[in-house]
Amino acid sequence: MSLVEANQQVLRERIRQADYVGQRDWANCRPLVSPREYFALGVTNNAIGNSRILQFGVLNFVTLLTEIGQRDDVSNLVVEMDDDFSEGWPTRDYIFVATSRDAETVSKWFAGIPPDTMLECQGGFVRARAIRIADIAAAPNHRIWALNWNLNLDDQCVE
Repeated sequence: MSLVEANQQVLRERIRQADYVGQRDWANCRPLVSPREYFALGVTNNAIGNSRILQFGVLNFVTLLTEIGQRDDVSNLVVEMDDDFSEGWPTRDYIFVATSRDAETVSKWFAGIPPDTMLECQGGFVRARAIRIADIAAAPNHRIWALNWNLNLDDQCVE
């Protein structure tokens, strides 16, 4: 088994453990994983899906996400991935950051590679993305920001 196949298997196992596919009747919930899990060795350019991230460098992007996730004012940082991939790498849509900081401050953290979309989620779902905001562990009084590097202005958080 190659390193790429091994990493794909780890992500598939995360989907099975969380029973995301089994919960489809309820909300088609998508798995949330750490940046290091998602951007493991072997991630393909198709999974990144954004030329700015590729130009910035996948390793640089993962390092940036990891550093942000380790900040004292951040309680969680997770990557949403497709829950139904049988080949290749699961696609990524939103990266969620739970923090006590406002939009301007969070934007500054990504100054080298600003997201196309940044939405504040206060509960419920991200429309058409089936993410239960409650699944994103956030400290009390922390906001959850949904960041996307694929421009799509139709998405918004809903209660």
